[in-house]
Amino acid sequence: MKTEKLNELGLIKLPTERLEFGYSAGTNVELYIESDKIILTKTEKSVNFEDKNCSVCQIDELGRVHIKSEIREKLFFQNGDHIQFEINEDRIIMAKCDA
Repeated sequence: MKTEKLNELGLIKLPTERLEFGYSAGTNVELYIESDKIILTKTEKSVNFEDKNCSVCQIDELGRVHIKSEIREKLFFQNGDHIQFEINEDRIIMAKCDA
């Protein structure tokens, strides 16, 4: 499994394996909390401001997504934390791990 560091802006670069499953630049993804993990799934939604455990964003041209501060705080994700990825065809799972 791959790991990446979360930066001070809440951005994290998704592994390039995401491309095999259609998670390319411009793809809308829904981020939601499941236990102590963040789950990303493709979505057609563009904005969701109602649910503090859920966020919708777009993968940028560098393969990054922004994790809202509310979600980072709830899971105690901080700048420099190592995040582990598990990728399959219908979702990307991110969890904090020890370096």
